[in-house]
Amino acid sequence: MGPNFPEALAIAPQAPSTGADDVAWAHDSADDIAQYGIAGRIWESAFLVESYVHAPSTWTWDPPRTIVGAPQARTILELGSGVGTAGLTTAMALDTRQTHDLIVTDLPDVCPLLARNTRDFHREGVRVHVRPLAWGDQDAARRILHEFRPTHLLCSDLVYFPDLLAPLLHTLLDVTDRVPDAQVVIAYKIRSLTKEQPFWTALGVWFDMAWTQCSTGPDQPLAPFGSHASHFVHKPPCDAQGKPLDDFFVLVAHRKSHTLTWTRPSAPATLLSGMHMVDGLAVPGEGTDTFEWMILSSASDAYLH
Repeated sequence: MGPNFPEALAIAPQAPSTGADDVAWAHDSADDIAQYGIAGRIWESAFLVESYVHAPSTWTWDPPRTIVGAPQARTILELGSGVGTAGLTTAMALDTRQTHDLIVTDLPDVCPLLARNTRDFHREGVRVHVRPLAWGDQDAARRILHEFRPTHLLCSDLVYFPDLLAPLLHTLLDVTDRVPDAQVVIAYKIRSLTKEQPFWTALGVWFDMAWTQCSTGPDQPLAPFGSHASHFVHKPPCDAQGKPLDDFFVLVAHRKSHTLTWTRPSAPATLLSGMHMVDGLAVPGEGTDTFEWMILSSASDAYLH
């Protein structure tokens, strides 16, 4: 039944509707999960995105938060949008003095869900577009880039199934081949680091990336965003010290300019091992350990379990 219906799928809505006035894109339902599988559920990192883009203006960020909070027009391309919560909550935070574009994308059979949910979205100065984009589909990516020049790519809870990691990376590369200055914002919850690590190994070769740090006040030190209950609009389960029981990240990435002339391996395993092709041979790139070093330098050993 496709990637949205993994074997033994058994998930419940994360944010069920509580009333007739609720907007569709802020809620999920058992009916949508039955019809669209995992694409019909709101996943936890969408709430982290909400916290990131709607954080108080007094907070400071490293790297700077540019997807919202600036007066310039934004063109945001969201991959794997599903219900549309992450992209649309981001659009709600955009400066209304400019005209912005949000392009929400997913598999063609998920686009009806996005079309329905975006009908409930209203924000002055924001134009919302629904487009089909299966990861790894260069033609679909090319059609979108013919219409739009993204300033930002948004990815929320997309790093999970091993078979989808290489197609996801290919789409990030397809877009940044054409728009190398676009910033990639990735909200991520670790589910199985052993299975997910190959994506980060390869991403660090092609992209410079940083784990977003934030300070919640002038006297507060920078801390990894997502590492404390105070960082969340909707608080996840936490321990007595306010540390979430799960491990959350917002990472900001930019394409490394010297990789723009590289040739990618066609074999997924070779790509995910951090290789690129030179004269028909697979050659390792630098940066395969970037994500590991971020974890080791900024967090406890608990992230490695």
